[in-house]
Amino acid sequence: MQDTAGLLRKAQENHAAGQLQAAIALYERALAAEPRSYDANYLLGVALCQAGHPSRSVPVLRAATGLRPGAVEAHKDLGIILLRLGEHGPAEASLRSALALDPCNPQLLVNRGIALRNLGRAADAARCHRTALDHRPDFAEAHHHLGNCLLALAQPEEALACFRHASALKPGMTEAMLGAGQALLDLGRTDEAVDCLRAAAGASPRSGDAHRALGVALLRADRIEEAL
Repeated sequence: MQDTAGLLRKAQENHAAGQLQAAIALYERALAAEPRSYDANYLLGVALCQAGHPSRSVPVLRAATGLRPGAVEAHKDLGIILLRLGEHGPAEASLRSALALDPCNPQLLVNRGIALRNLGRAADAARCHRTALDHRPDFAEAHHHLGNCLLALAQPEEALACFRHASALKPGMTEAMLGAGQALLDLGRTDEAVDCLRAAAGASPRSGDAHRALGVALLRADRIEEAL
C-alpha cells in the first residue's frame, strides 16, 4: 500500500505539472498494484481524458464510480465524457447519479439537459435548464440550451427570448445568436433572421455553422446570389 501511495503522489506531481504521459504511466502502475484504489482509477480517467483519450477514460471512471458510489466528481466527469463521445443514454444516467448527490448544481443540470434533448426528451431537458436557472439566473449557457429545447418544442417566441437573454448575459455568444436566427426564421421574420445571422457570422468569421445558417436564411429571403 505504501508503494501505491508513493506512486500516486508522484503521479499527481506530474499531473499538476502538465506532464500527462508520465502521470498516466504512474497512475497505471498504481492501479496495477492496487486495482481497487478509487484515486488511481479516478485520476487515471481524468488524465486520459486530458491527454486526448476520452474512450480509454470511460472504463476506469466507471470503476471509480463502482468503488465509491458517493463520489459526485466521478459520476460528473464520466457523464461529461460520455456526452462528448455521443453516448447520450449512459451520459444521462451518470449525470442523473451525480445530481442525486448534488441536486442544486447548475452545471450538472445543464449537462443532463443536453443529454436529454439529444435523446429526444426536449420537455424533460427544458425542466432541467429551468431548474438550473432557478439556482443561477445569470447562467447564459442555461438560457441558450433552454432556447434550443423550446425550439424543439415548437415554441419559437419563448425560445427567442431565451437566446436574447443569453446574448445579453454573454455578448458575442455565437450559439445564442444562431439560435435567435433560427427562432426568427421559425416565426417568419426572415429579414430580422438574416440580420441576426449576419451578425453571428461577423462575430465568428471562422464558424462554418454561422455561414451555413446565414446562407439558409438568405435562401429563405430569395436572395439567391448572396446565399451562394
